[in-house]
Amino acid sequence: MTGQALYELAMDILALRFPDGDIPVSCEDMTGRALGLINLLIAENAFLDARLKKTDPAVSPITALTDEIGQSAEIVSRAMPYGLASLLILNENATVASLLHGLYTAALNEVSHSYGAGIAPIREVY
Repeated sequence: MTGQALYELAMDILALRFPDGDIPVSCEDMTGRALGLINLLIAENAFLDARLKKTDPAVSPITALTDEIGQSAEIVSRAMPYGLASLLILNENATVASLLHGLYTAALNEVSHSYGAGIAPIREVY
């Protein structure tokens, strides 16, 4: 998925896109912040992505919204739209941002549990 596609999904969640798919001019500030916020989400999810791929953690930021996001499709498509929507709306409506952040973390938990990156008890080894 590209950064632009992720941004459009987040704007759909926020109901800030016209039926024809265009983003209102009044949302230019959100468009300007989208790239940095997507890179923040990429960094935040690098460890989970590495666990899913069974590789070492690596952060691969995107440089333009047209770039492909290199993380697991499950993270990008199921969780990141809610995370990005939460970050985009945070300054305007903290209540909605909190609700969306809850959906984001729930989606991350679901992804991590369904792909073997589950919670296990801590064992003491001497």
